[in-house]
Amino acid sequence: MDDELFIQDHADLDQLLVNIECALRVKKRPDFFSWVQGVFQAMIPHECLICALATPGGGGLQMDWMASFPVSPPQFAELSRPDDGLVHQLINRWQRSAWRPVRVEPEDDLGAGADEVLIRLLDGMRLRNTVAHGLPGLDGRPLGFFAFFQVGGKITQQHVRRLQLLLPYLHAAFLRASIDRPQITETRPGPTADVLTQRESEILHWVQRGKSNSEIAQILSISPLTVKNHVQKILRKLNVQNRAQAVARGMSLKLTGMPA
Repeated sequence: MDDELFIQDHADLDQLLVNIECALRVKKRPDFFSWVQGVFQAMIPHECLICALATPGGGGLQMDWMASFPVSPPQFAELSRPDDGLVHQLINRWQRSAWRPVRVEPEDDLGAGADEVLIRLLDGMRLRNTVAHGLPGLDGRPLGFFAFFQVGGKITQQHVRRLQLLLPYLHAAFLRASIDRPQITETRPGPTADVLTQRESEILHWVQRGKSNSEIAQILSISPLTVKNHVQKILRKLNVQNRAQAVARGMSLKLTGMPA
């Protein structure tokens, strides 16, 4: 119902406040990744997020992805293709619906026309469902747009309302994370593709897949303590503070592209 409360109970309020606090702390891309793959999952559990920002001058959209699994360049190009790509189709529907959140749950048979196009595109990309929303500019085009895919369970009205509440914080945090800040030159070189040993690369691969130290130990037939030591070395070598930041740095350096 349109008059349904956005905040249902104290647990909802606590989760919202925690996420707002985390959003305000985002300064760089690894911070944003840590947030959306961390406490944000309690609000909208998802496996892939496509973020879009309006480029300077209004000439188009700059897109990026955050996922718990690797998205190949061809897959991302397909998702973000201008005009007929999945993200642009979601934006078109969002604009036609007067900038209301878009929810596509194929199993619910949401209708004909544009919905059938979106369902077909989701199926072609092997994505289960999506909920998306954006922040419009004065011309009606998106200043920012965020599409969540592979949402856990069914997408409910509660997920939609949570997205509405958190949209301004998503946009502001991703905008800060996307600003190209000048970096202070360090005396030591930054990490390169060969900075990790083969074993460390294997462990980082399984960290990216969300495995715990115990699970990685079982997969690689080594002790959990050995895995813990390797993880600490990975953090030091990549100059990051936690596992989520290590995954983000590893992806940017193409250190996590091992086959499953």
